[in-house]
Amino acid sequence: MPCPGRWLLFLCLVVCAPPLTSCGALVASAPPVAPSPAPLLPTPAPSPLPALRVVFTERDAGNVMLWVAYGLGLFRQHGLEVTLTQEPDRAALDELVAGQTDVVVGNGASALVAAAGGADVRFVAGLLNSFPYRLLVDPAVETPADLRGGRLGVGRPGSASEVATRLALRELELEPGKDVQLLQVSAAQERQAALENGAILGAAVVPPETVFLERLDFHSLLDFGPVGAEGPARQVVVAARLLQERPTLVQRFVDTLVEATALAKRDPAVARRVLAEYLHVSDDAALDDTYDLFVRQLAPRAPYPATAGSISRFLPLLADTDPDTATLDPIRLSDRHFVQQALDNGLGDQPER
Repeated sequence: MPCPGRWLLFLCLVVCAPPLTSCGALVASAPPVAPSPAPLLPTPAPSPLPALRVVFTERDAGNVMLWVAYGLGLFRQHGLEVTLTQEPDRAALDELVAGQTDVVVGNGASALVAAAGGADVRFVAGLLNSFPYRLLVDPAVETPADLRGGRLGVGRPGSASEVATRLALRELELEPGKDVQLLQVSAAQERQAALENGAILGAAVVPPETVFLERLDFHSLLDFGPVGAEGPARQVVVAARLLQERPTLVQRFVDTLVEATALAKRDPAVARRVLAEYLHVSDDAALDDTYDLFVRQLAPRAPYPATAGSISRFLPLLADTDPDTATLDPIRLSDRHFVQQALDNGLGDQPER
């Protein structure tokens, strides 16, 4: 009689063995079932608001009204979908002329040079119509004569700091390239480092950098405020065709800046928070100085663009390096009616006329 254990082993092999094909090969097991794909998220609906592509060219507090308007969502409240990026002056203005950008908020000097080269542009608002810079120098520099044979740090050619430095040297009766060499040091933070390590004797600087440098005993050789250095320091620049084709969008943009200006002057805490975020500064004293200069002192109550007169007085400085600027018509370049329309509509704090 067969052993029960052997029968059980036989039955187990028969029952548990995989099925055979007709040629004796094992049938491949079925591939695992792929999980159902996750449902696709719906594509965000495009904004129903008209869009404006805006570029700012300098990362300093001269843009505080633009940053307040953008950071607090004021553009959307005025019916605009604004995209905000940073580019160097020349690239931003090239994109403006090519129609790839709608608005440039930057150094008016660069826009004037572009206009002299044939760009049909207009100033429709002015966030700064006088220069905010101070020429800070090494502690060893006591008089302008001490700068002779030395180097000053400037930004890109045509940048606000470069133009301001040339203006300072004119006031000090020094000639760039002859008495003083200009060394291109692109960013404000890099110019601060170059001062600290002795690579340059001075630089045109604004808060908050002035606060940090004065703590290291650097001092001011020239302050542009007392000398009344008016000029198109920070302008809102658009192509003339935008004024012709979409003036309503330009008006909304200027309306927003007028409202942001009133808000920043009225509410220092809001403006300080915006400055801290965009400048990456948490030092209270530095923020106080920055707010005081750019908002309390220099920001106009209504951001009219630079006047034709101030542009005319500024052009000879540019003509030293770009003779074509001498032929510009300042009256044609400055369009003040958008700011006036905003004020007529009750926006902002009404300035004295």
